[in-house]
Amino acid sequence: MNPESYGKAMKAGIFNSLRSSLVAAVTVVALCSYGAQAQTVTNIYSFLAASESAFPQGAALAQGRDGALYATAPGQGNGAFFRVQSDGRFKELFDFSPATGQSPAGGVTLARDGNFYGLAPGGGSNGLGVLFRITSGGTETVLHSFAGGADGTNPFWLPVQGVDGNFYGFTDASLYTYTSAGQYLVLNPLSLYQFPKGPPAQSSTGRLYAPTYKGGKSNCGAELKLTTAGALLNAPAFNCQNGDGAQTPTLLASDGFAYGTTLMGGNGAGNIYRVSLTTGVITNLYSFPADLSQGVNPIGAMVEATDGNLYGVTGGSADANLCGSVWSITKAGLFTLLHTMVSSEGCYLAGGIMQHTNGELYFLAEMGGAHRAGSVLSLDMGLGPFIALQKYQGKAGSTLQILGQGFTGTSSVAINGVAATSFTVVSDTYMTAVVPTGATTGNVVVTTPTGALTSNKPFTVNP
Repeated sequence: MNPESYGKAMKAGIFNSLRSSLVAAVTVVALCSYGAQAQTVTNIYSFLAASESAFPQGAALAQGRDGALYATAPGQGNGAFFRVQSDGRFKELFDFSPATGQSPAGGVTLARDGNFYGLAPGGGSNGLGVLFRITSGGTETVLHSFAGGADGTNPFWLPVQGVDGNFYGFTDASLYTYTSAGQYLVLNPLSLYQFPKGPPAQSSTGRLYAPTYKGGKSNCGAELKLTTAGALLNAPAFNCQNGDGAQTPTLLASDGFAYGTTLMGGNGAGNIYRVSLTTGVITNLYSFPADLSQGVNPIGAMVEATDGNLYGVTGGSADANLCGSVWSITKAGLFTLLHTMVSSEGCYLAGGIMQHTNGELYFLAEMGGAHRAGSVLSLDMGLGPFIALQKYQGKAGSTLQILGQGFTGTSSVAINGVAATSFTVVSDTYMTAVVPTGATTGNVVVTTPTGALTSNKPFTVNP
């Protein structure tokens, strides 16, 4: 696949062009067939070809308060918002329309109000895409219709909710915010950079990070560092060897570095890079081999799992069906190929990968599966259950929103060993707790009838 053509097609939201590019690319990478590695990928649901939820384009799954997984897909018409349980039970919750948005892509993000937020690159009052809010039951509200020009057009990557409660996201060439008061503002037109890859990642200092597909000194992209007001603080450029054509949202890992992938660079099949947040130096951590034996064009969101390793996917492989691969890498650069996909499981893993609080990893395939219309897949690495927080920093007296499982009968919640004097079990998969006075930065531990569950990241207690 021509990665630049792919990037343009993705950002324009033109799924038919993407499918055509994928078919054409098969002739380039059809070298031989590789079987699955030691780990087993399970297809828990295959989309129906004629449904509105088919072909989930570039979408990462999001865990809801009920423990289910949610995402969007462009389908065969205007697209849909859907829910799938970890055991494969599936429900299409909302069908989009020209007025409410067309061809939703990139998935959705769970906000602290309990609703999901996402983007559709088409439809709306101007036909140029919408920013929307949708409930877990499928009630959608259009928050903003993109108007083109400085306002932006054809949005693809979903927004992220910042610590301040505002949402931040990208169109093709601008950083925008949607405030908690309901105001849409363009913060920075980013005229020197093309196709920023979001959602932006926010550090504990409040800075926003994201790579771009093009721009920078060598026109191979750059890693942007911005304030929430839109000021560009730094933009170290890829030199085409350490990265070329970023296609992964920035991952801020527990070691204080940022990680991502590019479609090209290295040996030409893509690479995994690391960025120092203090110096801005970009290091090529791993290059995929030119023979495509470990996959080609790493793409979609990576995740730092509870074992401390980074997990990701590729868009293609040496398999004749261009089905992609699943891999892990340590922060020291030790790479492991976990699984090479076959068409019956699912093909083209463009949305990336996430970890559910049950410990398993989940991801979407845009094509392949039982009906050749995409699938929902899981990978069990033997990692145990944990809890996740909807916000990982706050001060004493603020409320923690906790996702997990087995909360019924919870006896205690503690932040770095300091017990919370107030907590509420809302359901077996969602609860809240008030940060106690005297708490310090550290992991959150919830004691349930079946044992203690620890947060996947520490909670930062602000003054």
